[in-house]
Amino acid sequence: MAVHYNQKATLVTNSMVDAVITTGMTTTTNGDVNGSYVYQGTINLGGCGSNNSAVFVRLKDTIPWTKITCFFEMNGTGACWSFMGGSGFLEVSPATTGLVPGGNIEQYNASLGDRIFRDNGTFISNPAYAVKWSACDNNADNFFRFNDYKSFWTTGRRKNVSNGLAGIFHSRSCNGTGVYIRISNIFIF
Repeated sequence: MAVHYNQKATLVTNSMVDAVITTGMTTTTNGDVNGSYVYQGTINLGGCGSNNSAVFVRLKDTIPWTKITCFFEMNGTGACWSFMGGSGFLEVSPATTGLVPGGNIEQYNASLGDRIFRDNGTFISNPAYAVKWSACDNNADNFFRFNDYKSFWTTGRRKNVSNGLAGIFHSRSCNGTGVYIRISNIFIF
């Protein structure tokens, strides 16, 4: 157990993962590493169009939870992307059974306790980039469109408790291939 937001938090292990659903990705790590769950995948689908790459790490509800934190690390670029629910690009194409766009996570709202912290080259570390959880544009405030180096951040988000199992979601399109997404240090509380 750990403490996040003055609440006891539980570090997620592989036994707490219900399923990992992907499309357009090759999974390179899916299990416990040094005592906690880690997912890493390589993006296989590039360019813009009908197919994109996505991952949904769906967690069990064996321990009741309403909030989640996790660490994202990735490289490459993408004009279209989503991390844990956004209001724009949430597409999963082709449709993949069980892959829930947004991951059943509430829309980002800092006034309700959602947070971004420990970031490098993304939202709060560079004032040129907008704080948003999805995009599909070539705008100058789209950090993932122009940022072709390793980026990372930790986020704290709220679960949509009325919508079934939830977890961590990421999708991207209009991107290159051979790049990766890594999800680790997941805590629920």
